[in-house]
Amino acid sequence: MKLFLPILFIVSCYLQPLLEAKSIMFQVLVAEKWFNTTEKYNASEKQDFILGLLFHNIEDSKDGNKIFNSIEEDITLEKIHADSSAFSAGFSFYSFVQNLKKKHAIRHNVYDQITGIEREYMTNFLELLEDEFVYDPKICAKAASHLSMISIGEIVTGIPIEDIAVWHGNLYNYLSIRPSENLHIIKNWQLSEEKRPILKAALIYLAAKNPIRVHLEDLLLAYDTTFEIFKLKQQQI
Repeated sequence: MKLFLPILFIVSCYLQPLLEAKSIMFQVLVAEKWFNTTEKYNASEKQDFILGLLFHNIEDSKDGNKIFNSIEEDITLEKIHADSSAFSAGFSFYSFVQNLKKKHAIRHNVYDQITGIEREYMTNFLELLEDEFVYDPKICAKAASHLSMISIGEIVTGIPIEDIAVWHGNLYNYLSIRPSENLHIIKNWQLSEEKRPILKAALIYLAAKNPIRVHLEDLLLAYDTTFEIFKLKQQQI
């Protein structure tokens, strides 16, 4: 079951959203890889899955802080695949994506390869960099198209529908443009007009430059490999 809220959604799309960088586009791309591996979900279930995945990023409308901060450390693809709710599976998939990404970053000392960024902004910058690297207008447009609907899985959390609709609008805006062209919506960075072009240039440069590019290519390959191993195991059952 989904709820269509055109007026709230359209209004929220014209607001000036402020978001933390969260590798939204990266998460969506990895989800598409998962869909190609499992072939389990129909079109409606894929929409619910994506909504569940992105819902993990939702921020409180009052203070802007992330509502869901916990990560399922023991989440597995087997658990995600067995989940009868596509929304719940997508919500858990967020933890899977983050867990593998964190392990890969530590193993390859990624933070030590980025200089000139203050430590407190490093995680956000790396997540922006991930989105800059994987940005694909077709995939982002497909994900954005899901956001005009609100899943029952979002509603039962008790978060006001109005807040969910605004959140969807913010995500829609973020997914509509390449990150390096959309820096004005990133909050808590205190970017002046002078600093914004510098950060934009850094994103474009590092996304195309070794060793960061190699790290991100290897990271995507790690997801591909993990999914293929899961697929082989499933075929043996």
